[in-house]
Amino acid sequence: MDITPKKFMDFPFVSAPHRNLMIDLVSTVETRLESQLKPCSLPPDVQYYQNQSGTSQGSLHIRSGHSSSQVDFLLGSWLHCELPTGGALNITSLSAYLNASTDAPNFLIELIQSSPTSLVLILDLPPRKDLVLYPEYLQTFYENTKLDSLRQTLEKLPEVQPYYSSALYIRCVTSPTSIMIRVDAEGAGPGRMEEIVKDHIDPVAKQALAIWLDQCACGQRNVDEADKAYLEKRDGLIKNKTIEIDLGSSFPRLFGPDIANRILGVIRDVYNASLYRATSRRDKPRGRHHGLSQQKRQEIKEAFELFDTDGSGTIDAKELNVAMRALGFEMTEEQINQMIADVDKDGSGAIDFDEFVHMMTAKIGERDTKEELLKAFQIIDQDNNGKISAQDIKRIAKELGEPFSDKDIQDMIEEADRDHDGEVNMDEFVRIMKRTTYGY
Repeated sequence: MDITPKKFMDFPFVSAPHRNLMIDLVSTVETRLESQLKPCSLPPDVQYYQNQSGTSQGSLHIRSGHSSSQVDFLLGSWLHCELPTGGALNITSLSAYLNASTDAPNFLIELIQSSPTSLVLILDLPPRKDLVLYPEYLQTFYENTKLDSLRQTLEKLPEVQPYYSSALYIRCVTSPTSIMIRVDAEGAGPGRMEEIVKDHIDPVAKQALAIWLDQCACGQRNVDEADKAYLEKRDGLIKNKTIEIDLGSSFPRLFGPDIANRILGVIRDVYNASLYRATSRRDKPRGRHHGLSQQKRQEIKEAFELFDTDGSGTIDAKELNVAMRALGFEMTEEQINQMIADVDKDGSGAIDFDEFVHMMTAKIGERDTKEELLKAFQIIDQDNNGKISAQDIKRIAKELGEPFSDKDIQDMIEEADRDHDGEVNMDEFVRIMKRTTYGY
């Protein structure tokens, strides 16, 4: 029994055509979307795992999208489980999820092989909107792309029969063009299954992925705030239900509770993080616009009225500069003009009270954010040398009970360290924290 740790892209235990197909699919999607994806940062015992006897082994590969990307995350995996009755179950899969900045479908392929002559294929672009309520969506992604012809091509093979998932929930979230088939090559001669995978499943899967990349991952869709909220809720429900149905029951049985909890916990964390990112994008405007206290709003009102000398209800650039200084903000003429341009909806060159409040809310939010980050920096920089080192992070992580490995800490340093001196200064810290926490 070979229990040597395997890498995700090894796709061991399956035939060469099966392995080549999965490698090509993963390589294609990662190459095409590379600029939109973060590196896989899963711990080693999640990237590869096995039960104590080595009869069940698996690998997990997850890459999240950057905040500016339409990609939420990619999730790839393979599982190998020896069966008590002999033989083995091999499952390989690749899923690509988009976030709520687009309503385009996701991508899913899963191959489930229980013997050398028996294979289940699930290949779909799962819809993220109701196809009855949104006929344009149906036409754009399923009719115009001729996805149904891919299924019809495979169904012509004599070894192919329709496959029906036992989970009714799974059936109701697939598209009308989904490919859910069972291939039974028993009695068809040696090598027939490999031939079907290589000559028929391989080109169909690659064509479906190409359609998804062109039309969905790299296409542009206009999504309003109401649709975003709907997509976030729907996506979250489906992801959590998928864990419950697909993995929640089988993982503990195959790998034991400890490993199952570790792997499922990581997947849930990714799902929850994607939901948090979506909520942050919707609920935290750029500049972290805080709700103003009544006292602060009154101060802003008094400053505005003081410098609205003609009582017109507006102030111009010169008056704005003085008002800003009265509230504790030193601004250049160029900055003042840019601020007016950002909020001056009617192009008059002056701003009214509501525009002034919006502007000041943003400025106060930026100032408060920087003050908070400065305090956080000083707490982590325990030797007060103006830089955060790996030792500083290790010390604070220990105090907080965070189990960061040396590699985790080094990855954090490298992501923030723009001048490559091996440490993180205040400017680098503010930049990375604003990018990861506030989305800009």
